[in-house]
Amino acid sequence: MVGFVLTRFVDLSAIETLALEDIIKCGICLQVLKRAVDTRCGHTFCHECLNQWLSRPQTTKECPECRQPLASRKRTRSQSTEDNSLVIGGNVFVDKNLRINAMIEKLKIRCDYEWNGCPEVCPLESLFTHLKTCQHRLCLTCGLSVGLVRDDHNCIEGLKRDRNEWTQRAKEFEIRLKESNEKTLNLEKKYNSQHNEWQMKCNEWIEITKQFETKTKEMDQKVKELETKLKKSEENSRNFEILYKQTDCLRQKWVQKYQDLEISVKTSAVVAKQVIPLAVIPKCLLFGRYETNVGSIEFKKYGIVFNIVSSVGRVCLPYNEIQCLMACVDPSLPMLCIKPNKGRAFLVDRTYCSVTEFINKCNFNVHSKDLSQQFIIIELRDVLSETFVSQLCAKCNDNVKSEHSLIASPAGQLKATNNKCEYKTIDLNAAQLMLKRLN
Repeated sequence: MVGFVLTRFVDLSAIETLALEDIIKCGICLQVLKRAVDTRCGHTFCHECLNQWLSRPQTTKECPECRQPLASRKRTRSQSTEDNSLVIGGNVFVDKNLRINAMIEKLKIRCDYEWNGCPEVCPLESLFTHLKTCQHRLCLTCGLSVGLVRDDHNCIEGLKRDRNEWTQRAKEFEIRLKESNEKTLNLEKKYNSQHNEWQMKCNEWIEITKQFETKTKEMDQKVKELETKLKKSEENSRNFEILYKQTDCLRQKWVQKYQDLEISVKTSAVVAKQVIPLAVIPKCLLFGRYETNVGSIEFKKYGIVFNIVSSVGRVCLPYNEIQCLMACVDPSLPMLCIKPNKGRAFLVDRTYCSVTEFINKCNFNVHSKDLSQQFIIIELRDVLSETFVSQLCAKCNDNVKSEHSLIASPAGQLKATNNKCEYKTIDLNAAQLMLKRLN
């Protein structure tokens, strides 16, 4: 991955991110562009991403998106400099996208060491300067350098490496000491075998021996100091191993608690009741063959409210008025098909009344033999889950014998029914076929 991760930028709202995504995103690594360049076919990529793409072993060099050949053009050195051109992949000319590069460099981005506690947020153009002096590039526990991600650093492994270095040095000193002792023995042997020859030089050798012994003592003292440091290092290592085991045990307990909490959340009846949203904005709303303009659809406690942008206003279909509910949960076409009870009335502006004019205008008739005139079709923008549909069907069945004191209605116009809501799940082909009949 060569580009910048989009989530590291803090000054992009959700709407701005969607609007700029196609502009600032590389078509190869799918991240924010880094040193953006344009091909002659008009597509924009990261400099390094396109260079790696064109450097692959292949017969022709082509654009990663449109697959057009990117043959090299013969240009002079002065022309390449004047029009901000670069040569990448061996012989392909591309142009620097100065406008996009300048826009991206002004965006604010989080520090690379955010995972280690750095709160710094700075423009992209000043990020490199900040990383040189960032205090969080060192581990807060052991003081050693850390990587760009948490897994690149391990305090215990760092201390082990440090201990190994001291151990290696101690071994080197021991080898030197052995060599020195061997030299001393050799000198003594030579001295005994050539006593007469070396008698004249005895004083010189005694002085040399004294100096050598002094150095040997110094080396012994250093070795002892190194051994003391090594023992302390080993003790620290054992302490860190104990601390690591305690931390790992605590982590396992928290993981178990999290898994238990996750299971309890999944099985909680409260969460199941909250699956149904308060309101949605549909992509399309059809009463029979009539498509009406709707502002939103609200799922109230007593029924489904259609906020229709027309002279009718708010139209409510109580849950106990639904005799059939069909749903398509395919992500490509999330859709609800609702069939009201025969001979029932809708609720308009929180008052039960006849909406004959609206129904006639819609050509909506639950008594019709034509199935396309019996259903209310709601095509949603978001993905429809089976949990949502099952909870909606449960509301329809729960409200079969419910009281309607929460809404003002003339006495006798709405009565409870013992009919249960029939629920069906339809596939994508059936949903497309139903929409095709309506059109």
